[in-house]
Amino acid sequence: MRAVTFLAPVAAAAAMLALGAVLPRPGSGPGQLGRLAGLLAAGWVVAWVAHRAAQRLLPLAALLEMSLCFPAVAPSRLRLAQRVSSATALAALTAAPPDESAQNAAERMLT
Repeated sequence: MRAVTFLAPVAAAAAMLALGAVLPRPGSGPGQLGRLAGLLAAGWVVAWVAHRAAQRLLPLAALLEMSLCFPAVAPSRLRLAQRVSSATALAALTAAPPDESAQNAAERMLT
């Protein structure tokens, strides 16, 4: 997704360059200057519009990356609350073996 947000404006600007190569060239100096100014302005507008459109994909890319950090199915809050409703169950759940990592403890508590 992030690559698209970078490549979309570049591709749009490259398309404008290709359009500039296809358009006929005027013979006079002021005509050539006007053509160049018009192509530059059109290229800038097209790249800006493509950038704005592609930039709307950045939050989606961030959300997709965040979804990889969490498990596919989150545990039910109600089920978790019912499981630890008593003090003895909570004490048993929080009692961890001495060699248990924080990651393993979190997985043990949530499953």
